[in-house]
Amino acid sequence: MSIAQDLGLASVNVVTSWVRIYRDQGEDGLRPKPKGRRPKTGPRVLSQTEELEQRIRDLEAENAYLKALRDLMNNEQ
Repeated sequence: MSIAQDLGLASVNVVTSWVRIYRDQGEDGLRPKPKGRRPKTGPRVLSQTEELEQRIRDLEAENAYLKALRDLMNNEQ
């Protein structure tokens, strides 16, 4: 009798696969793996250049807002 039949498996290929995994990875390779997606990592860390570029965009937007507000206030007078 083969090992596959002793274990009630439909195919010898399953046992062959287990042997290959055991030879490549040892016992740990045969342990169950967590299912599903990996949890997302934390927020992306920006490089100093990216932080400075974001700061520039923020300041430019703030300047545009303040200029528009100033123009609006001047037009009301």
